[in-house]
Amino acid sequence: SPGGPPAGEIDVAIVRGDPVDTSDLPAGDVVASLDIEDADVVEDDLDHPDDEADEMRIEPGWWYRAVRVDDGYEVRFHRCGEFRISSDLDRVRVCPDPQGRHEILPILMAGTVGAMLLTFRGNTVLHASAVAVDGRVIAFVAPSGGGKSTLAALLCKLGAELVTDDVLIVDPGPPASCAGGAAELRLRAKAAPLADGDQGSSRATADGRTAFAPGAARLGMLPLAAIVTPWPSREAAEIEVTELTGAERLLTLTDSPRVFGWTDGGVLARDLATLGAVVNEVPVVDV
Repeated sequence: SPGGPPAGEIDVAIVRGDPVDTSDLPAGDVVASLDIEDADVVEDDLDHPDDEADEMRIEPGWWYRAVRVDDGYEVRFHRCGEFRISSDLDRVRVCPDPQGRHEILPILMAGTVGAMLLTFRGNTVLHASAVAVDGRVIAFVAPSGGGKSTLAALLCKLGAELVTDDVLIVDPGPPASCAGGAAELRLRAKAAPLADGDQGSSRATADGRTAFAPGAARLGMLPLAAIVTPWPSREAAEIEVTELTGAERLLTLTDSPRVFGWTDGGVLARDLATLGAVVNEVPVVDV
């Protein structure tokens, strides 16, 4: 939650549950779902462009289902595991599938499931990495593989403070503000050299990335100064910056959701209203 829990208190307890078979769909009222038609999809928890799809071993079919049940929510990832969220949204039981890719459950918890939990709690979440410069936040919004984490790492190497990687809470205010909390940036292989050197620390992740912790992340609500959509280019001779119009701003933010496949009308309506208010306050630029 924004700002984190009071000292000495637990905001969310994450505990290990019993093994579960995730070969079948869960029962309950569906609130979010994602199906995979091809191997080269969509999920930032398991970024799999064409050259990584075979390594990730993601099979076509359904990838996740989040359902509402009597005692909360269940989020099941096909042949990975299941997350059981309590009705009061302060406890998550993580149940591994012994026959599946249970080693990636921590990544899923920090990413998609964390974003779902924040959403269930009434927050609007952007698919963004973000840094703070002089106490004001620059957020990078893009689809999987769009350069969000790489740009955040580059700026942290130049002295910016990490705010988050991949999951950013936004509030329209006024003034518009945001909160993150991720202590690491997950870098692809080509960006992994950014983790080298004396600054911060790094480690290998279960999905073949390098997790780079450039320093303590800024916590709490911070003013949101700008939202940037990066368009990396090997041909551009100079940096080009285009400020988007109101309609383009909103389309940019809704085109790269952190959680794909929401079917809950209340969530969709709330997020649309929040993002509409945010883009009225904050410039959005293509770079």
